Amino acid sequence: MIIKITNLSKKIKNKEEEFYILKDINFSLPKNKILTICGETGSGKTTLARIIGGFLIQTSGSINYNYSFFSYVDNKKKIKYKDLKEVRYFSKITFQDSNLQFFKQNIWSEISFGFKNLGYKDEKLERKTTEVFNFLEFPENYKKLNPNNLSGGEQKKLLIAIIAFFPSKLLILDEPTANMDHYNRIEVLNFIKKILKKNKTIIMITHDLRNLKFSDYVLFLNQGEQISFTKISSLIKNKSKLNQILLDARLIDERDLKKDILEQINKLPWK
Repeated sequence: MIIKITNLSKKIKNKEEEFYILKDINFSLPKNKILTICGETGSGKTTLARIIGGFLIQTSGSINYNYSFFSYVDNKKKIKYKDLKEVRYFSKITFQDSNLQFFKQNIWSEISFGFKNLGYKDEKLERKTTEVFNFLEFPENYKKLNPNNLSGGEQKKLLIAIIAFFPSKLLILDEPTANMDHYNRIEVLNFIKKILKKNKTIIMITHDLRNLKFSDYVLFLNQGEQISFTKISSLIKNKSKLNQILLDARLIDERDLKKDILEQINKLPWK
């Protein structure tokens, strides 16, 4: 397993009241697979992604990365900044707003930027930047193009490609297909599948049920609680179980149970 989460919970305080935004999350994910974390807005998807990526600390529970490589439990020992740095080295995350994650004026410099921060220089830096650019299959004249002038789908591919060539083993993609038309959504999802060949494991955060068929596993959340963690292949074979999970996760309504959910998932931009 590349990551194992045990009884993970996160509480926050609002005025005088404490409440859970995540409660008792449990799952194990094998390496080189895609996990989709699915749920409606406010279900805790992004909070869980930020905890896994080392940007937030859970209130209780444990995360084990790559067997004994690294684990922490907040209520048993103090988490040090250097520990979170290790987590951020092991995993990389892209957030929903692509344009806020660009720092340079052209695509070539943007690709080089991350590798310079890793200490790459001269020929090694040139070779790695070329490798990423070629992997993207962008036209040659894109090297001098401002990343903010790319389409939404191209921006996502650029961000994903850069972190895919980092030494990190776990990639966390927050809403990688949000607000995309059908063509760009499929382009990005196929690109994500291509990344698996780089010996990466991917966690994809989404509320779009159409993305499920591109995954190996799915974790459904509702109001911070785990509804189900299962293989996509087994879930698709059991329509009644799928219907009930989607209903419990508030991703469909009672009236939707009369439909062929699998057929509808492939057709409709679900809420």
